[in-house]
Amino acid sequence: MSRWAGGLALTATAATLFTTRHGPSVAPDSVTYVSAARNIVDGRGLTDFTGEPLTVFAPAYPALLSVGERVGIDAFSFARLMNALVVGVIVLLAFVLLRRHVASTWLTVGATALVAFSSQLLIIAGYVSTDPLFFALTLGFIVVMEDLRAKPERRSALIVTAAALWSVAFLVRYAAVPLLVTGVIVIAVETVRPTIKCLFGRIG
Repeated sequence: MSRWAGGLALTATAATLFTTRHGPSVAPDSVTYVSAARNIVDGRGLTDFTGEPLTVFAPAYPALLSVGERVGIDAFSFARLMNALVVGVIVLLAFVLLRRHVASTWLTVGATALVAFSSQLLIIAGYVSTDPLFFALTLGFIVVMEDLRAKPERRSALIVTAAALWSVAFLVRYAAVPLLVTGVIVIAVETVRPTIKCLFGRIG
């Protein structure tokens, strides 16, 4: 079944590259991200095309695009390549979550295929945008939160992983704040659960 997931992830990546073969689409936010990336490379700091400090948008995505500019890859091309890879990751993470919660193998594969061939996902991945990366980080965070509940013996490592994923997600998009709240609740519940079980066991 993992071969199916890998094949679908590669197909989704290839489809993203094909649909953006003439370059990614550009929205108003895209201009801000690319100009900020180029300003970082040019030594003007994290500023937008007006020269003002970038405050409304999180800094991680322009910083990532600046990496491409530094190694000689245009920010638009770098965003295109990054989105294609991230789409593959989204498909794999969707498969992991579906396999955990869907009993039927073929339903799992079929649902993963729907994600891989989602026209909306392709549209989103066609833009210079934080959406694909943020979605992948969110799915990764959910996977780790589920592992935290299922594997208490690895709690410390999983908490560190969750914290790292949230930190990156927040730096990509400030909308990640609700993930922090969710994570704190899950960690608190899982920390208290053994004590409650022990208490009720003694009462019983």
